[in-house]
Amino acid sequence: MIPVTHYTHGRPASPLAQEPVIDPDRLFFVTVRDNGRNGFLAGPFETHQEALDLVRQAKSLAQAQDPWAAFYSFGTASLPRDYPRMPTGIFNKLLEKVNTYA
Repeated sequence: MIPVTHYTHGRPASPLAQEPVIDPDRLFFVTVRDNGRNGFLAGPFETHQEALDLVRQAKSLAQAQDPWAAFYSFGTASLPRDYPRMPTGIFNKLLEKVNTYA
């Protein structure tokens, strides 16, 4: 299991309302959370803004594949750039204009 060290879920409801985090030592992801389970939907990205820009699109893909996803929380998370087993988002190939670090 990969520990999520930073995440943003819940309020604000719109990813556009969130101020992006600037941290050159971290890589950013679009994430999903459901009842204690976490998943990486897109990423890793060099900037938090790149992840924020894809939250809505990744959420739509998740809801198209799983009707229960309407009840999940979607947001962003980050991991240290030197994390030994960097995950990749499960929707990277499906999302348009995904520029990932890995």
